[in-house]
Amino acid sequence: MTTTRRRRNPPAKMSQTIRMSSGRVTRTTDVADNRPSQTQTPGALSIRALWLAMITVFSLMTGAAAGVIAGISTHNPYAGILVAGSTFGGTVLLLIAMAKFLNAGS
Repeated sequence: MTTTRRRRNPPAKMSQTIRMSSGRVTRTTDVADNRPSQTQTPGALSIRALWLAMITVFSLMTGAAAGVIAGISTHNPYAGILVAGSTFGGTVLLLIAMAKFLNAGS
């Protein structure tokens, strides 16, 4: 006697769309697998690239200034390089966290 296994039909894909008041970001959640995906308009991507460039330039200026000051004050160029690198990294992390915090409400 053979037994046949009954196949389960996959759940129907249902999607839920939330439009933000600004209209730039649309969040779609697929109810079947419950994974959010975000689609953005091309204008929002170019603005993000501009902000990233500004963060990088400001961090480079801050790191260079801190490195020069540390190098001159200690008479050790290696200390200046270490201070510049850590200042650059810290400034990048701080500014990206601030940008994420400011955009969380929109």
